[in-house]
Amino acid sequence: MIRSNDATCSDSQAKTRISVVIATFGRPSALRRCLTALADQDLDEAEFEVIVVDDGSDPPVRDVAASFSDEVNIRYFRQSNSGPSAARNLGVSVAAGEFIAFTDDDCRPSKDWLSTILQALEDHPNSVVGGMVLNGLPHNLYSTVSQSIVDLVYISNSDSREAFVFGANNLAMTKSAFETARGFDVAFKAAEDRDLCDRLAILGHTMIPVHKAIVVHEHGMGFRKYVAMYVRYGRGAFRFHQLRRSRRPGSLCSTIKFHLRLASFLSFIRERNPQIAGWKILSLLAVWQGATIAGMVLEGGRYLRRRLVGQLA
Repeated sequence: MIRSNDATCSDSQAKTRISVVIATFGRPSALRRCLTALADQDLDEAEFEVIVVDDGSDPPVRDVAASFSDEVNIRYFRQSNSGPSAARNLGVSVAAGEFIAFTDDDCRPSKDWLSTILQALEDHPNSVVGGMVLNGLPHNLYSTVSQSIVDLVYISNSDSREAFVFGANNLAMTKSAFETARGFDVAFKAAEDRDLCDRLAILGHTMIPVHKAIVVHEHGMGFRKYVAMYVRYGRGAFRFHQLRRSRRPGSLCSTIKFHLRLASFLSFIRERNPQIAGWKILSLLAVWQGATIAGMVLEGGRYLRRRLVGQLA
């Protein structure tokens, strides 16, 4: 439910070609850095708008959004805390652009991010575009290893027959494609971008990686946050595979095979981050695997309990 809407709006949205949707929750400083980068885009400001959806922050971040009203065409919406999927869906529903680009409040898009994405979408009709994500916190061990794991997933998907998966912090498509796919599934607490990309691929949209469309991700975390994140991802992965089986043939085999390549993962991350001791990388890879498995087991147990209750009812 929207409790407040536009903080500011341009006089005319007739020229808007692409809408940037940002879901935010309780990170005003990070949001300010993100909006600063968007205000510095090399795309004509008349051609894009920024939609900030506040997912129930306390206090609200309306003032942060409003402070950029003289620099960029920005609109602010607020909803009760419902998660990033619901926030992004709300943002798209009010978007004026033919195209939609998603990023997160803890990301800083490069100066040519929007112009590069827009060119790719126009060059490849009926496509879904995903850009490159760089770690903006190289001195944070957990952020560095986490981003390296994301890079591994991208590389693995690009070498397989699976649909390429793009993260929701650097993702773009037409508004009509998003709406046809019914948007993000709000039941997901993680892996919602994986689910959306799979549904878009089934609908015939081509996944186009655009490495020049760069965002810098500044996702700070410690050990607890690292573990909790991968437990959520594990739960999301189980839900994704359950739904995917109903949409097209597939199994957990490819995911299991991917997770068994621990030695190659260590080599990959060590090569990219020689400053980190190998034992630290190996330890965090083991934690990643364990937390992901724990999440899948938890979600699997929840699924079985629901089925049992349904059979007894």
